[in-house]
Amino acid sequence: MVNEKNFGLWMELYFPKCPQVDVQILGRQVGNLNRKKLLKQSIMRTNTNSQLHALLGQSGLMEQKESLVYSFTTGRTNTSREMTEGEAIDLIKHLKTLVKKVEPMKKNLPNEALNKTRRYIISLWYRIENANTDEEKEKAKQLCFNWVQKHFKADLNSFQSADLFKIKLAAQKVLKDRAKAVRRSIVSE
Repeated sequence: MVNEKNFGLWMELYFPKCPQVDVQILGRQVGNLNRKKLLKQSIMRTNTNSQLHALLGQSGLMEQKESLVYSFTTGRTNTSREMTEGEAIDLIKHLKTLVKKVEPMKKNLPNEALNKTRRYIISLWYRIENANTDEEKEKAKQLCFNWVQKHFKADLNSFQSADLFKIKLAAQKVLKDRAKAVRRSIVSE
């Protein structure tokens, strides 16, 4: 049954290309209504709400969702569930432009967690080479980069988290093997 709440959805399903339609709602004549105006007033569909939440997550604005919804509904509500289809589409368009601006910046920013793992791998090589002075540390760092290049076929700074984890495990194994070799040499003497 078509009522005032689901009329916009009904219009979209049964008259997708028709700009104006003469309709009756609940037995009363509404007249010649503009389809775009009706869509702006209809309730939001579930897939639109899902798209809205996905974009909020991508843009990192999930914490500001209530204030964004409040501003795009001109103070009518602060929950996305109560937005109209038109309001949600406007907010989605706004979020898409934000995501396009934010994505390149995210790719260019150094990820602190990745850098921390890289520094840890280098510190393992300091321990492997028993480097204490700055000169020894620089030499150990170069050995680390050469070892990564030889065994993993790329520069240490080009790896992402999964590969860095593998490199870290391999460096820890090298350190463990080196420690075993040192203990053996001490015991055998």
